[in-house]
Amino acid sequence: MDESLPRLAIEPETVIGEIVRSADSSCATIDITALLEEVFCYRSQRRTLAEVLHTDAELLTSGRPEGPRTVERLIRALQAKGATGLVLPGCGKCGRQRPLTALADGRRICRSCANRRQVQANPCGICGSIDMRAWIVTALRGVVRTRPAATSTRPSNSPAA
Repeated sequence: MDESLPRLAIEPETVIGEIVRSADSSCATIDITALLEEVFCYRSQRRTLAEVLHTDAELLTSGRPEGPRTVERLIRALQAKGATGLVLPGCGKCGRQRPLTALADGRRICRSCANRRQVQANPCGICGSIDMRAWIVTALRGVVRTRPAATSTRPSNSPAA
């Protein structure tokens, strides 16, 4: 064992296990090492998670939408195995406990809030609408369509003079 490397780099699974068990006693019977190897395929992910939890272990119990998505994935996996004292992070915009797949202003947000944020940042090129119900975004083609604006320049149906 190389003494120049920190323990987080050498034994990330052990470090994570100790931090999780100190945060939630209901995890004492869970094989955290096996769970980590199942959820996180790469050792680099486990090292990063160990470093994050070593820096701020309260991410497991506070429900704050901060830190990498690996914290959320760990909590979900532990809750599936019976952990009761861990709290999923809530969305940084709406507060709901959903999968937090995006990042906004340094906080994790859910897909719905990310979509809403994208629509607001990119109004309709035709009418300027930011009403999400008026939009249909065709991602494969990159085409944005909207319903006609109220002040449409379409010819009226009145008879020609």
